[in-house]
Amino acid sequence: MVDLPPCRLLVVDGDAANRREVACAVGDAFEVDGFELGPQAIVATAAALGEGRPYAMAFIALQLQPEFDGLTTLAELRHLQPELPVVLLAEHQADLLVESSHRLRGFRQVIVLHKPLQPHVLRQLAESWAAAPSLPDRPATDALTGLVLRPTLDVAVDDAVEAARRRSQPASVLTVDIDHLHVVNEIVGPRGGDRVLAVVAEVVRECVGDDALLSRYAGDEFRALLRGVRIDEARRIAETLRERIEMASFPARRRDVTLTASIGLVAIDEDTGSSTRVLRALETACRLAQRQGGNRVIELGCADRSVARTVAQARWSARLKEALTGTGFVLYAQPIRPIAGAVGVDEGHDEVLLRMMNARGRLVSPRRFLPAAQRYNLAPDIDLWVLHSVLVWLGQNPGPRRLAVNLSGRTLGDPGALEVIASLVEAHRPVANRLGFEVTESATIGHLRTAREFMVRLTSSGATFALDDFGVGLSSFAYLDQLPVSQLKIDARFVRGARASAAKRAILNAFSDIGRTLNLGTVGEGVEDAETLALLAGAGVQYAQGYIVGRPEPLVAQAPERLAAAAAARVVPLRAAPAVERRRS
Repeated sequence: MVDLPPCRLLVVDGDAANRREVACAVGDAFEVDGFELGPQAIVATAAALGEGRPYAMAFIALQLQPEFDGLTTLAELRHLQPELPVVLLAEHQADLLVESSHRLRGFRQVIVLHKPLQPHVLRQLAESWAAAPSLPDRPATDALTGLVLRPTLDVAVDDAVEAARRRSQPASVLTVDIDHLHVVNEIVGPRGGDRVLAVVAEVVRECVGDDALLSRYAGDEFRALLRGVRIDEARRIAETLRERIEMASFPARRRDVTLTASIGLVAIDEDTGSSTRVLRALETACRLAQRQGGNRVIELGCADRSVARTVAQARWSARLKEALTGTGFVLYAQPIRPIAGAVGVDEGHDEVLLRMMNARGRLVSPRRFLPAAQRYNLAPDIDLWVLHSVLVWLGQNPGPRRLAVNLSGRTLGDPGALEVIASLVEAHRPVANRLGFEVTESATIGHLRTAREFMVRLTSSGATFALDDFGVGLSSFAYLDQLPVSQLKIDARFVRGARASAAKRAILNAFSDIGRTLNLGTVGEGVEDAETLALLAGAGVQYAQGYIVGRPEPLVAQAPERLAAAAAARVVPLRAAPAVERRRS
């Protein structure tokens, strides 16, 4: 261990667990001040300078509050302490980093690390910078692989774009993302995973050649700038690299592991435009390779429509975050009512539907913003916003009206979100018997054990569950008896056009029989006309939802600001941590 004099380290992260992780990683030889918000860190830095004991290093989360994010905090800190070394801690939100990369230019002694954090890497950085606070003016390198880090490559790509525009000098850039590395880490442990990454780095270095600038861009991602290499040659290099990784065996703790990689490839020429467009296209290409199963090379141009969609979703992400803390979301409710002649039914309930209000005061369909919510993992936050708003409404509006909210697959796969939901419902137990949840069969089957435990817990509080989009996957038949659901919502694709399709009518009859056998209510979705309603009644379906029954109407028309104010504080208190922790050696 390096013999270090006592020094102060600053940690700025909204997640208390991350602050504690950094403090534990750097060891007892350091005095660590942790803050939740950027402004708090600015005040503390000014005070530390006034005391004559400035911070030797700062760890700053890139994703802080939107109005004072990590880059704003970095800029303000550098005004106070120009040579302060800074490590930016980033979530896996590559588009955000791409958009922010130009703001990093001009800052020396800044590196970016991706979460989850590696304690030994944090420790090495703290020791090296505390021992030699004035780093030489040279590119920072990754401690594990010796490769340059993200800022160096971003600057080089910017220079390559300029060279292509001014001198028609071609170049290509590729990114290599190891498929399912988290599985390898679970098998061989973090140290074994590090050894695997070191070997992968050597394979990439051999394939791209000594003339390329190779970077460890993120935890399991490598990027290479191929100067002077046209796209045809770059394709050959990328495919060779993919094959080498697939065929190689990587030693790790008494066993060999096999890997595959998703590789994105983008050409740089005189029409490229900007380095930001290159990096966006590169990230999109890699993501497309992953979505198609990995172990493949995807090439994109900067003007490709996939890139445009990625940029659009990144913008939606920012708008969604604003809506979560303001009044951008509004709630509608659509009735689900019993069909005339149905036996053993109640008066029905309403499904809560989320809408967004744009700057012009017009409603935005969820089809436009939900893809971005899924991609940027905002769906759990949105679900929590809706749930808390509905619980507030139920508490303020006593009576028999029952409401059902939707839970996304991302939420069902997030144990932390499920715990908050369960705690929230239990805290509102007096109205829980007027609350229902709708979950899709694909999401439920994908998280069967966790979903079942969660559903059992909430039904004990009085809430009910409906299985939405029933019949789409057909895999749910084998699991219906394991799930505490009270209703099956038959997907609209089986309802619409059923009058003209004998197959659809047979399916409706079968679904109705299943519900009757299992003592579950059945709901037909997408019912638009009286003829279809009569057909459902003949099939034995008990409830209907659609325009013939009722259109969505605002849930709160008179005072939406009350819901917004309540929902803005939605679940933070359940997981809030102190704003500052201090641990001294």
